[in-house]
Amino acid sequence: GTGWMDECGTCFGDNSLCTDCAGVPNGTQIEDIDGNCCYENDLDQCGICYGNGFSCQEPKNVFISEFSFNYIEIFNASDEVVDMQYYSIAYVNNEPDSPGNPDGILYDYYGTLPLLSPGDVYVVCHTTNDHPECDYVTSWFPYGGNDSFCLTFGGSSDYDYEDPHWLDCIGDFDIWPGWGSGGWDMCGEVGTDTDSEKNFVRKIWVAEGNVDWWESSNSETCEWDIYSDYEDTLGEH
Repeated sequence: GTGWMDECGTCFGDNSLCTDCAGVPNGTQIEDIDGNCCYENDLDQCGICYGNGFSCQEPKNVFISEFSFNYIEIFNASDEVVDMQYYSIAYVNNEPDSPGNPDGILYDYYGTLPLLSPGDVYVVCHTTNDHPECDYVTSWFPYGGNDSFCLTFGGSSDYDYEDPHWLDCIGDFDIWPGWGSGGWDMCGEVGTDTDSEKNFVRKIWVAEGNVDWWESSNSETCEWDIYSDYEDTLGEH
């Protein structure tokens, strides 16, 4: 006869009954929830092709528990292990280039991107800090006491500049205290955090981050203990 059978085994067929999302007859690629096509082993745990697992994550309760002019300590206040690859630090170095927006994102400052256990801390330091509790040391860390930082839910590829998910902030992305100011005013003390002999530890009653710097640093609602003579509290909270 003059008939034929396509690759799907259908007489006079056009292979449409057995093609995968890539158009391959009897192929094995599948479509993810966003309509992208990949092999099953290329799906992340959220069902996204070539994803990093971020899209189905929920932010955990992590916040900045201590800082000085050349380090930041991050505390896991939750009862779950936190995968720090889903977090980053947005920063403004000196005067903001675009008020309200960060100058950059510190995304691989964690080094090995640790799993942070409940009650544990992770310490990010500038290269000028050789404290043994520094977990990761980088020259990319802006320091000097008049910079701003926000701990952010979302790694470098997931940071949303239009609607960032900040969890905790030091300083203000809209303004700059300026050269010679002594840094940010904190809790009734003027120009405090450029002084290497001072460090700032979250008060014990603080249970979560605060993106409102003017509230957390106000003398009436202060969330920080200020140690005028450097107190070696780094590495625990």
